[in-house]
Amino acid sequence: MATVESQMSYLEPWVNRVEGPYVRGRVEEDFPCQNFTNFEYRVKISDIRASRDEFNLDTHGLEFYDDEPLSDELTEAIRARDKLLVEQVYYPRVAELVKKKTGATRVILFDHTYRKRDPSLQANENPNAREQPATLVHCNQLVRLFQAPCRRRSSIGAIGRVKRHAPDDAEELLKGRVQVIK
Repeated sequence: MATVESQMSYLEPWVNRVEGPYVRGRVEEDFPCQNFTNFEYRVKISDIRASRDEFNLDTHGLEFYDDEPLSDELTEAIRARDKLLVEQVYYPRVAELVKKKTGATRVILFDHTYRKRDPSLQANENPNAREQPATLVHCNQLVRLFQAPCRRRSSIGAIGRVKRHAPDDAEELLKGRVQVIK
């Protein structure tokens, strides 16, 4: 298994703080765009593709799956940021794949974000709501990170998504298993 060493940015330890960490793309003068610093750590990154059969979603949080290639039309729609076509054609395909791989009876796709690095901008600049790729290790499905114990963070994000996107069924759905899959 090929391994390389790299440096990654992590959020500074966030203990006993009243306010949650934030990053804001557009801010007024004299208002901070973020309220934290990043800590850099050396990490080892391994190419696990040769061991792909050893990984599964429940244990490792990722799983490999070979599927039919996307059509040229759908690939172009994604590149052209054709939100309607992506939602009409790609979302159902993803939902069926998630059902097939997880046994889910219901899948709610709640959004998608196009990210492409614009080298003319700083990493934290976000003009016209065109998001740059993330520059630090993060989980963007947390709800009130600063109030949640570490072990509950991702489950709180999933619960919040169920309540937001399926409010009429949320109570019943939350009696079973819910999971955010990126």
